[in-house]
Amino acid sequence: MKIVLRTRFGLEVTYDTWYYVAVVVPSTYEGKLGGLCGNYNGDKEDEFILPGGNRTTNVTEFGVSWKMDVSWVQCTDGCGDKCPKCDVRKATLYSKDEACGLLKAADGPFAACARVIDPDTFFKNCLYDLCKANGQTDVLCYSLQAYVIACQAAGVQIQSWRHKNFCAVSCPVNSHYELCADTCEATCSEMIAPGGCNTTCSEGCQCDAGYVFSGNKCVPMKTCGCIYRGRYFQEEEAIFTQDCAEKCTCYATGAVVCEKVGCHAPEVCHLRNGVRGCYRKEGVCSVKEGQRLTTFDGAAGDVRAPGIYEVTTVCNQRSAVWFRVLVEFRACNDHRKLGAVAIYVYFKGAFITVTKEKVIWVNGRPVKQAQLPFKATSVVTISVEAGAVILEHSAKIRLRFRGSGDLTVAVADTFTNQLCGACGNFDGSTNGELRMPDGKLTTDIQKYFQAWLAKEFRSCLI
Repeated sequence: MKIVLRTRFGLEVTYDTWYYVAVVVPSTYEGKLGGLCGNYNGDKEDEFILPGGNRTTNVTEFGVSWKMDVSWVQCTDGCGDKCPKCDVRKATLYSKDEACGLLKAADGPFAACARVIDPDTFFKNCLYDLCKANGQTDVLCYSLQAYVIACQAAGVQIQSWRHKNFCAVSCPVNSHYELCADTCEATCSEMIAPGGCNTTCSEGCQCDAGYVFSGNKCVPMKTCGCIYRGRYFQEEEAIFTQDCAEKCTCYATGAVVCEKVGCHAPEVCHLRNGVRGCYRKEGVCSVKEGQRLTTFDGAAGDVRAPGIYEVTTVCNQRSAVWFRVLVEFRACNDHRKLGAVAIYVYFKGAFITVTKEKVIWVNGRPVKQAQLPFKATSVVTISVEAGAVILEHSAKIRLRFRGSGDLTVAVADTFTNQLCGACGNFDGSTNGELRMPDGKLTTDIQKYFQAWLAKEFRSCLI
């Protein structure tokens, strides 16, 4: 339902993994903060402070100024004055008590909260998102859930609002949904080393009688894991120290045994899906600003000639997990600047086309936005996330294509030295990176790109 991070110095962050984020800090930080949440100095007139210390009255400028540069995430600067409008018919429909109107219903399950937290902003956000999503039920449920989390965090007792056919929650084995769930004291870590739970009521999944939470699973009390250096981990779970110098394992007796390890090349110590360990680095090839291509191993250059390029493919066409990614570069805007306008992706059993307008075709048939997320095959999923079209294969292949022409191709370390194409061979070395299809090396990156034009799409215009 939600993730709550609490620290010893008083910071608390709540995230519902979808819509809602709340940050609580102690008064010792008053006047010492910066960012989207403001400076916490008690003055509403100077909230929009830019990173350099200057003020602005422009909300968009303020928001954009605090964006972080994260290599695998791409954000737009918002829609400005061109944001889509919800037509009157949809707005009327989604404002009813059966949808977003439930937030403001005088006799609804959240009525007691309206006196504490104004539902108007939540209602407007719900209406906008539901219009954008053409009434998808899960979008409505997440919108309502955001208000529920805020209300319960403020200590308000709301009424039951979920039922079997509306926003039902799927809980893990040996657990069930409760409007006011015990997700704090009923945990292995709290039983082994009580730390003083926050008893604020919150909805969620609660373990059945005789079971307690161990991580995200409900287990019999007798099978709880270990506490080591202030951290709980499950039976048979192993954790690495900060530098991966040691690996510590929890055994059924409750004992923790540590051994010297360390990472050996080409592996490095880093986090993957929140778990620290020794891993080969994930490969990332990208096209930024519509035409600048950076290979898996770091070589970069601008694609200057229009055409359809083979950016990456598994060299062995008989591979059990074969794929091929082509990118079309054309000058379509008023300034005639070259950019990525479409991607063509081949998987076993699926040929997928995605345009910069987010028009999607699978095996020659269009896929409507309402059908997303869409299963192209049993292992390939298409979805839209934060304005980008995502293509994902279960073998850790992920493509992210935005309307701006930006593309990111991320592959697991299992594809090391198995790839061909303009993105390189992903062997961890820049030596020999500009290798053309005939096996010859070049230092001319334009010649290199030209060599990787897709043969079946070549024409006299290129």
